[in-house]
Parts: sequence; structure tokens; C-alpha cells
Amino acid sequence: MLLILLLLQLITAQVHADCEDPPRKGVIWIDCNLQGKDLRKTDLRSAVLTRSNLANADLSGAKLNGVDFSFANLSNAKLQRARLNSAIFVRADLAQANLEGALLNGAKLGLGRFHHLSTRSRIGQIRRNKQASAPN
Repeated sequence: MLLILLLLQLITAQVHADCEDPPRKGVIWIDCNLQGKDLRKTDLRSAVLTRSNLANADLSGAKLNGVDFSFANLSNAKLQRARLNSAIFVRADLAQANLEGALLNGAKLGLGRFHHLSTRSRIGQIRRNKQASAPN
């Protein structure tokens, strides 16, 4: 019984990662203030960044495949040459974000804000909800 409780504690600790945890593949940063953070060329594949503030963050050249950015604020974020294949941007704010040269194959964009988005990227097939705001 004690072993089961210890295992449950370890699992719970991993699920509720701290916002101060170092950037790494699969990190869970929910509701974190990462505004202006330098995350250039980091490997955050399969990370969860739901409801996090990444406004003005530099994610250029980062590996962001499969990242969940649902409800995240990515306004003015630098995402040039980032790998965003299969990333989820449901209700994310990408206003004035720079996605030039980013790879977005299979990314899911739905009901987000995309005003003044710089998108000279290799978009490929993006799944986008019909109600999403189109770039101006």
C-alpha cells in the first residue's frame, strides 16, 4: 500500500510541473508567465503550455512539434524557423507573432487570434476551425 502511495505521489509531481522547471521535451507549463523568455532553439516537443503567457517570447528555431498552446498568449512571439508540426493552437493569441519559415504541417488552429500574423512559412496542411479569425 505504501508503495502505491509513493508511486501516485511521483506521478502527481510530474503532472504538476513548476513554472520554474527548465525547458525540456514534454515539460508541463500550465498557466505560466513566460513573457519575453528566451527559448531559442530549445527542444519542447510534446510540451503542454496551455494558458501560458508567451507574449514577446523568442522561440525561434525551437522544436515545438506536438506542443499544446491552447489558450496561450503568443502575441508578438518570435517563432521564425520553429518546428510546429502537429502543434495545437486552439483559442491561442498569435496576434503579431512572427512565423516566418516555421513548419506547421498538421497544426491545429481554432478560434484563435491571428491578426497581423507574419506567415511566410511552410504551412502545409493546417487544420483550422471555420470560426477562427483570419489574418488582416
